[in-house]
Amino acid sequence: MKAFQGLTEQETNDYLLSTGRTLKGVVKPLSPLEVMEYIQKMLDSGLTKNEIIALSPFGKDMWVNHYVRFNKLIPEIQALADWGKTSLSTLGFTAVWHYYRFSDEDQKYLYKKALEHRLSRDQVKEIAQFYERGFGSIEKCFEETLSWAPNKETYTLFIGSLVNEKLVSNLKNIKQLDKDLFLDKCLSEYFDTKNTPDSRLLDKKYTIIFKPEESEFYTKIKNKNFDKIISESLLKEINKPHE
Repeated sequence: MKAFQGLTEQETNDYLLSTGRTLKGVVKPLSPLEVMEYIQKMLDSGLTKNEIIALSPFGKDMWVNHYVRFNKLIPEIQALADWGKTSLSTLGFTAVWHYYRFSDEDQKYLYKKALEHRLSRDQVKEIAQFYERGFGSIEKCFEETLSWAPNKETYTLFIGSLVNEKLVSNLKNIKQLDKDLFLDKCLSEYFDTKNTPDSRLLDKKYTIIFKPEESEFYTKIKNKNFDKIISESLLKEINKPHE
């Protein structure tokens, strides 16, 4: 396959697999953020929007979602976005389309609530509609929408920071799938279990979401200088020789 302008042959293949139809049993190699970054590389190389749309499996409407709206999201939401529905550790791609309608501060509030309560795409859309109609603050719009939903479990969201500059630098060249595998392995070693809490490794931060029955894990990291512990563990894991 001929490489697209601005991308290598491997990057072109990954881009096409990640922007095409979702196939059962096939994992998309790129995250939504990485797709946006690849689009930016093609734009920087001189390709126009229409040329990229012609090369891509998606149409003009998805260009808006993959690039235009995605560019308006705060970095935390961009990094947490993933294909499919909102999970314990990620924000569903179709749900994050609506976050651009909020201010940066309100995006920051809402994504945390979305993870803690596993808000669906429709719930995020409803919050955005209340917000744009002047119903009230983001807190009031969220509480109103949540009051309509059946009672669900509430999860504990832990957001930590990576405190090693070398680690942060190394992560820039690692795909999201691999980042998450590294973090999961480090958490498995720290908690001494294969059944680790759901997590996501960002460029400068990391998130861990604890189910109610995982409270003992949360106790093990709370107020334990865990940022330093996990940063050192990640750097060691990343620098190991891998096949």
